[in-house]
Amino acid sequence: MNSWTAVATIPLDGRIQDIADLSQYDALVIPGGRGAIAYRYDGSYAALSPQDAPGTHVTTAAEVQSAAEKLNDLINEALATGKPVLGQCHAAPLVAFARRDGTTGSGHDGLGISVLAGQHATGYHLGDGTTAADYATLGITYLVNEKVVLDGPKAPHYSGNGRDMLLTSRDWFVETVAYATKTLDNMLTSYPSPAERTAAVSVLVFGGDEPAHYLPQEPARYTDLVALLNDPTDGLNIAAVGTNNPSRHDPCQPAKLRCSALFPPRHHFGSGARGD
Repeated sequence: MNSWTAVATIPLDGRIQDIADLSQYDALVIPGGRGAIAYRYDGSYAALSPQDAPGTHVTTAAEVQSAAEKLNDLINEALATGKPVLGQCHAAPLVAFARRDGTTGSGHDGLGISVLAGQHATGYHLGDGTTAADYATLGITYLVNEKVVLDGPKAPHYSGNGRDMLLTSRDWFVETVAYATKTLDNMLTSYPSPAERTAAVSVLVFGGDEPAHYLPQEPARYTDLVALLNDPTDGLNIAAVGTNNPSRHDPCQPAKLRCSALFPPRHHFGSGARGD
């Protein structure tokens, strides 16, 4: 047995129910393990005991329910404030079973519409699980062959702050855990904040001569980039204009044109499979 598989005891100093809100946190991570399944926000809750020592400690059904409800609230808060959520392996469905605020009374069970309804996710994939059936019921496309999937509710939900904020990973293998963790780290260090995403940004796209070297394939034009930057559905407040240069003189003379940056240098969007 090595350090990757060694069993460790992790001391606990509180309950998820004791977390008032996410104001002191930058992200929410929900580790997997079969015990995580019990905390899905699905209206069905039972008392729990440790799998390897039944009866030594009992978490009552009421405590399980209150924890599931708190997780649902925290996931919704994370989406509203633009903070990422990671659900790993068996815990990926916990993210999927969270319901969008304001949709109580809807959905297959009346608890609301999944925060990932109409989107994509991965999760525990072996035959003894119910991930595929659960996602189908919730209206989620299950990308079973993806190790990590990044998606989330699009605008107008959560004012667009939840887009690409829900991270699900498929299994417990070391490389998958590392991949998901690195993706979360990239999100934390590179994603623009909600305030940065809504701030007005002006972009000048300089077209150059754009010779077509690979005909009959047409190259992307500067106008394509302008249209992409001005996409009204991406949640960004960008005003892009373009200018072409039909001649072959030095593009920096005489106008000395300079293109403004979309975001400061630290903003490079994180890795991970996207659903859209």
